[in-house]
Amino acid sequence: MSEDQSAASKTVTRHPLLATPENIGLVVVDVQEKFAPAIPGFDGIVKNVVALIKGFLEFRLPVVLTEQYPKGLGKTVREIADCLTSPDVVEKTTFSSMQAPAFADRIAGLGFKDFVVCGLEAHICVHQTVSDMLFNGYRVWVPWDATGSRDPKNRDLAMGRMEKAGAIPTSTEMHLFEMARRAGTDSFRKIQSWIK
Repeated sequence: MSEDQSAASKTVTRHPLLATPENIGLVVVDVQEKFAPAIPGFDGIVKNVVALIKGFLEFRLPVVLTEQYPKGLGKTVREIADCLTSPDVVEKTTFSSMQAPAFADRIAGLGFKDFVVCGLEAHICVHQTVSDMLFNGYRVWVPWDATGSRDPKNRDLAMGRMEKAGAIPTSTEMHLFEMARRAGTDSFRKIQSWIK
């Protein structure tokens, strides 16, 4: 009997902070055109957001985008929008997405309590969205490498504040491999190609 078969014959419960490939949604906050020249490492953030979106789509999980005042900040960057055949976009002017009724209704309608939240800016819209989601009973993972601010110190401060509030810090690769669970599958091979 192989090691995998032996382990499968036992009932082992996974740690609750490990992500699963079901009943979890992805929220991408305000990764918009006008931020591109202002955010350090913008291209890397976009690459990681794209990998997360592809991972969630691979597992047939919902992706919700927000746009902060698109008339001024532009639309979601093309690399992200092009990943989705029919992007689910909530426009807002509130910093916390949860304070926009269309967003709060949208995620409540999914029936999930678990979400990954990433995007811009970490210390304003992401921080306030995550804090309000946590306060309203959601469990939230925040991938640091898919989240940014104009000043990296603000991003780091926001990550600390969100973790203190109860968010689970993660990275794009960490989260996707937790969802994949094992090597050798088609999903695993796709994830490997997206994070390279």
